[in-house]
Amino acid sequence: MSTSLDGLQFPINPNSNKASTSQTGKEIIAEALSIVDNKSSMDALAEKNWRKHYPVYFKALVEQGIRTINNSITIAKQGLHKAHHSFDFYRNGQRYLLKDIMKDVDTATLYTIQLKGESNAAPEWYVPYKGQKLQGPALLEQIQIWQDAGIIEPSHAEALRIAQAHPEWFDLSDRTMVLFGAGSEAGPLTWLSKWKANIVAVDLPNARVWDKILNTIQQGNATLYAPCAEKLAEDMATSTLKEKLGADLLTQTPEIAHWLSQSEH
Repeated sequence: MSTSLDGLQFPINPNSNKASTSQTGKEIIAEALSIVDNKSSMDALAEKNWRKHYPVYFKALVEQGIRTINNSITIAKQGLHKAHHSFDFYRNGQRYLLKDIMKDVDTATLYTIQLKGESNAAPEWYVPYKGQKLQGPALLEQIQIWQDAGIIEPSHAEALRIAQAHPEWFDLSDRTMVLFGAGSEAGPLTWLSKWKANIVAVDLPNARVWDKILNTIQQGNATLYAPCAEKLAEDMATSTLKEKLGADLLTQTPEIAHWLSQSEH
């Protein structure tokens, strides 16, 4: 089969010979709901205007997911099962189902580079607000102001107070976090880098992205584990390292999955 497609792709509709993100999304959401809310599942499959009405079914996912722990796990398992049997993966002109790529696709080896932060500071947590780092009594006072003004709900305020009362919670030296798109602006990298976390970071092979990630780690107290296509010296300068790190989630899916499964961290 000759094709220019590469990596993870939405399935091609045989009737239109085009990929339909809406149809695939509809089928995955319907499958995710199938056990916990069969009516919503059937309604999703029958939905004629998915682009307009899909929030109805995402709301059903949330409502069902928070009812019980088992519901949320069931939703995830069912949705992932459908995704594994829906998405295609292309390599060297050959098409595979996503579910088969770990056993049917030849994979290259990804190696691991480790980098420790240079800070010895203890983990800290604060709320950034108007250029200040609110902690201790100042934070508690501001939480009460927000609650009294109706800016945050009582349960939100109480959660913040509990977090403030337990600084030991922010020592994550015994935890490993896997970050996909580790360098994203909205991601937790900056906070985790201050909390002694073990951070397994995956992002595109892009020097600008990895320059940001490496600098963030160096300024903190966490430990970074990152993928690279070749064995590298542990003492390699970050100016060179940033050119070597990274993996593409869409085209190197089996390599990343294998790398993560073999990780000792």
